[in-house]
Amino acid sequence: MKILFVITQLGVGGAEKVTVNLAEEMSNLGHTVEIVSLIDIVEIATKIKVIKLNFNKNFFQSFFKLRKLIKKFRPDIVHSHCIHANVIVRLMRLTISFDKLISSAHSSNEAVGLIMKIYKYTNWLSDYNTNVSNQAVQIYYKNGYIKLNNMKVMYNSINLDDFKFQNFNRISYRKYFNIHENEKIMLSVGAFKEAKDYPNLIKSIFQLKKKYNLNNKLYIAGDGLLIDSIKELAINLGVENQVFFLGKRSDISKLMSMADIFVLSSSYEGLPTVLIEAIMGECVIVSTNCEGVGEILSDNRLIANVGSPSELADKIKLAVSFSNQEAKEHIANNLDYVVSKFCKEKIINSWLDLYES
Repeated sequence: MKILFVITQLGVGGAEKVTVNLAEEMSNLGHTVEIVSLIDIVEIATKIKVIKLNFNKNFFQSFFKLRKLIKKFRPDIVHSHCIHANVIVRLMRLTISFDKLISSAHSSNEAVGLIMKIYKYTNWLSDYNTNVSNQAVQIYYKNGYIKLNNMKVMYNSINLDDFKFQNFNRISYRKYFNIHENEKIMLSVGAFKEAKDYPNLIKSIFQLKKKYNLNNKLYIAGDGLLIDSIKELAINLGVENQVFFLGKRSDISKLMSMADIFVLSSSYEGLPTVLIEAIMGECVIVSTNCEGVGEILSDNRLIANVGSPSELADKIKLAVSFSNQEAKEHIANNLDYVVSKFCKEKIINSWLDLYES
């Protein structure tokens, strides 16, 4: 098959990584694959040919470039990812015919306003619509963006082996960061944007200190527009000596091997694949009850309500108090569940079935 993946951009993010992983897996299976980034932001290295456009600077010129590209490539499948790419490729189908279009959303809340209205009224132009979790699909239906049974749940393809715990990395990284052997440290990973709700996380660290007199260190890997305001919040709350901002990193799996507890503070998600990665890194998982979390964790004792720093602090306190045996059992249960449910081969075969249907 000839498969053209179209995504809004290829910055460092969950949807972007998942799209590239899927494209590479299809290429490995012998299919002819290309990726189009609608915006000239490409921060993920890949062996797949990537064509960059400039929809944010010159919409109409880029639209006709994409149309010409599709005519030349003649794909069997066009697979678009994220709201803007989904809408643009659907509208493209009004001007040019191609065999099959799959529109994939990657969150329960990708956008609001006019763009979602256009998404709603262009659903008929896609052969299939997908989202990454049952909760995300239900929210799209509840908000009227799709009709019942008009969207399939398709889990993200993740190479679980890339995130397996490595004791060597744990030892070397803890030494580098000057972390004592029995010190329990926390890690969070993700772009500094509204969905990740880092204010919730920083406030929970403050609550942890205030309520329980706990000074466990938190390391945050990521970058984004809101990072300066989050750093300022940490200073204002007096936890700047507990919270360490690592910036954008390419060694996430090693950081996860280093950490004891992984914390997700998001207000909304689709399927937070970073939790799957942290589980493979053998972290104890503390999370808010955002979309998709219940489809990843088998142990729900450490799940807090969205937007509640006090409750999130309580769950972190419980995680910190786990005995070695309790931590091992928590990690083992989550590992078994994730490996059985998110096996790469199973998910790739599901996509192949959809492509060939």
